[in-house]
Amino acid sequence: MRAEIGDTTLDGVTVIVQNSDPYTYFGRRPIRICEGADNINGRLSAAVLKSATPLEIPTLIPRLFTSDPAVLATVRSAWWYLALMQPAAAVVFVLDGVLIGAGDTAYLAAVTTGAGLLVYLPLALLAGAAGLGLGGVWFGLTCFVLVRLAACLVRMRGTRWWRRGMEAARAW
Repeated sequence: MRAEIGDTTLDGVTVIVQNSDPYTYFGRRPIRICEGADNINGRLSAAVLKSATPLEIPTLIPRLFTSDPAVLATVRSAWWYLALMQPAAAVVFVLDGVLIGAGDTAYLAAVTTGAGLLVYLPLALLAGAAGLGLGGVWFGLTCFVLVRLAACLVRMRGTRWWRRGMEAARAW
């Protein structure tokens, strides 16, 4: 994408044009992307994102709130766990709904509590002790989701979950 403004040409991948400043608020803090825009006199302002490599994508939104390199590096370390966890988490949430609908909440409660206490908590504490930071905590959370996924898939292979649902339906 190419933006031409007067005699200046900017190559980029995204252009944000707005007619107000600030763009939005985070609590009481104004978030400014395109400074100088004004919807009273009709003045537009633009920002051109010149590049967006896979390493920069995780910090696009956080850069609206901070320019601190340490904070952006911390966000970047956790981003990949969040991104890679999404497909597994989606399946877990669907299976949660199926098992809840079948009345198999006791199994879900036991698996979630067990995975939290035996997988996530030790990994999060280890991450803190080892100085792995936010990325280490998200690694623990990703492992928690993967254990829950495995437990839900094992439960779905059997028949106890739907038998429990049938018993509940008959009793109702």
